[in-house]
Amino acid sequence: MTPGVETDPVRRVRILHLEDSARDVQYVEDLLEDQGVAADITQVARRAPFEAALALGGFDVVICDYSLPDLDGLSALRLVRAVSTDLPVIIVSGAIDPVAAVTCLREGATDLLLKDRLERLPSAIRRALEERQQRVQLREAEARVQHSQKLEVVGRLAGGIAHDFNTLLTVITATSELVLNRLAPDDPLVPDLAEIRSAGERGAALVAQLMAFSRQQILRPRVLDPVVLVQSLERSLMRLVGAHIHCVLELPPVSTRIRVDPGQFEQVLLNLVINARDAMRQGGTLAVGLREEDAPAEHKARFPTGRCVHLWVRDTGIGMTPEVQRRAFEPFFTTKGTEGGTGLGLSTVYGIVEQSGGVVWPESAPGAGTTFHLLFPVSPDPIVAEPVLTPPTGIPRVPIGTGSILVADDDPALRQLVKRTLTSSGYTVHAVGSGPEALAYLESRETPIDLLLTDLVMPDMSGRELAARVRSRYPELPILFMSGYTEDEVTRQSLHDEGQAFVPKPFTVATLTRHVAMALGHEG
Repeated sequence: MTPGVETDPVRRVRILHLEDSARDVQYVEDLLEDQGVAADITQVARRAPFEAALALGGFDVVICDYSLPDLDGLSALRLVRAVSTDLPVIIVSGAIDPVAAVTCLREGATDLLLKDRLERLPSAIRRALEERQQRVQLREAEARVQHSQKLEVVGRLAGGIAHDFNTLLTVITATSELVLNRLAPDDPLVPDLAEIRSAGERGAALVAQLMAFSRQQILRPRVLDPVVLVQSLERSLMRLVGAHIHCVLELPPVSTRIRVDPGQFEQVLLNLVINARDAMRQGGTLAVGLREEDAPAEHKARFPTGRCVHLWVRDTGIGMTPEVQRRAFEPFFTTKGTEGGTGLGLSTVYGIVEQSGGVVWPESAPGAGTTFHLLFPVSPDPIVAEPVLTPPTGIPRVPIGTGSILVADDDPALRQLVKRTLTSSGYTVHAVGSGPEALAYLESRETPIDLLLTDLVMPDMSGRELAARVRSRYPELPILFMSGYTEDEVTRQSLHDEGQAFVPKPFTVATLTRHVAMALGHEG
């Protein structure tokens, strides 16, 4: 932001005055002082020193006499505009031709004043600085909007890629697992197949980060105390950063409440700590803190109660340039080189925070360390204790069940994989490629189906539309959804709120069969 006299009364206005009359310069200086405008005036009288001063820069306003021995006001204006399109230029003259005056204004002069009416100069300077500040603020706002739109477009692209890759990765990991289940442990093919499955799992982890950035994850949020959550991660953070970095927690003595997915909150914190650690190769201090506070004015609309929980991760590392800060959340952007990471850590943070209703931004400068600020809405609801899960006992490696299952998925390879997997587990399976085909099969079926397993996103009829039509005809039929991503926030939220069964892609053989068995009531 460019400071002006109204917004920053302490700093003096820096004026470059192109004038060959020392008396006129003194008059301007006295006039500004009388009107309360604190100014530092640099006087030049000829073209060469004027160009040199412009090249040096640092001025807030240029005042030009229109008639000089080797330079006129229009030429001086053009020299200024060649250096800066935004620097205010006020032209003064004893007399000026109306055509020349119009030309000057058309080419960007901020104002024109006659020398016998310079009483208006202080207000002209104030107005010029205020207008310049408003233009700067408008450009900054436009840049933020453009950056947000850019991230949104990239997010949509990433989400589409993630969906397709999740389908492919499901085929790779589950097929390799099917073959592994048929081989003896000492079979020479086992290491190769295990490597294929491992590569598929690593790919799934990368896709999950893309989905986090594009805000297309299925979250399981609950109301919790972030102070307790950060405290529970203290040992993990210490081990993560290493002995060469001093780690400090700056936590309040009282509890607060936010509604987040605890696993995703932990992922956000770990990603930021890793980023901070990598910025302090030679050691330093890492501080993780939070407090409840009033939401900043510029973000007030994001926080219904007007209160937010401010989480920060601060390091004393190498810092970031303004350009790096602008691109910090872009997926695959990294400053760590080819061996330093995927460039998905901060984009994952951005997606999770945004999907959780919060905001995140960096504050940094080269050599001055970096602080990431995260704001989450304070929840008005009470804290919900984490459910205690009793691990099932005696579950075989691939649960075996009985029943008739209808599978609807538009991808032929995945459809056949699911059919093979469930058939090998003891189920009777029929697979179709669309919602209308599923409805037609249910209509023609003489014996009842025990479970509908449907993809959420299909071209002719979505899984949710299919489920709605099936429930209207067969209200007792269990339905299990599967997908590489969900289309929008309404779908994500309704799946969670309605308690719908959901198995995310990519899934393993054991994961799929376990979800199917639970949907049929064979487990849990």
